Amino acid sequence: MKQEQIKTFFKQGFRNEKQLVFLNNRHYIVSDNGANKVLESALKSPEVNAKNIITFHGLRHTHASILISQGVGVDYIAERLGHADTSITLRVYVHLLKDKRDKDNQKALKAISEI
Repeated sequence: MKQEQIKTFFKQGFRNEKQLVFLNNRHYIVSDNGANKVLESALKSPEVNAKNIITFHGLRHTHASILISQGVGVDYIAERLGHADTSITLRVYVHLLKDKRDKDNQKALKAISEI
């Protein structure tokens, strides 16, 4: 899904006190199956290009990837995704975290060289 489409998706009124996208009509968190149904319905709207269909699971990975790219801590991401511990998050997103580690290494070397 392109960034413009994501912005359009969130502008359609999915704001609530828990800042969640998928809630049922009683404002409870929906099941994975329920979220997929809501997402499928939203993606069929005329504003969304049908070639860019994404599953709920794909959207979840996109969300986690964006958080990692913005430097959000792995412990917070693991909690947000509902992982039992950070080892699951680390295993799934290790390829993205290697890039972050390289950048952190460069920062550390620069900091040490400035002492």
